[in-house]
Amino acid sequence: MEKVLPENQPIESFEIEDDFPGLGRRVFNLNARKISGQGSQEHRMLLVFEDITDRKQRERDVEMLANEISHRIKNNLQVIVGLMLTSRDRRPLNVFQAIPPCRRASVLSRSSTT
Repeated sequence: MEKVLPENQPIESFEIEDDFPGLGRRVFNLNARKISGQGSQEHRMLLVFEDITDRKQRERDVEMLANEISHRIKNNLQVIVGLMLTSRDRRPLNVFQAIPPCRRASVLSRSSTT
């Protein structure tokens, strides 16, 4: 903050997370910049605090959901690999005869990593 006024260096999107009395755990986004009036030697600082607690929680929820979906997809693909390995002696599907079935499912399970 000490560089905003003397060096005219704005602060943009600085996140502050803390327990605030009466509010609880909150996350704030801080922006600060020097402002001055025309012909005035007086310098002031504009501070903007934005409460982004809810947005941060939604971002964490989306990430958790994406990880859960990825995990479930991998598990299902591993079941398919297991089934294909146990039925190797059976005739493969005509569509993908060039690639062995267990190899296709194995590649799919690795490619679903986020």
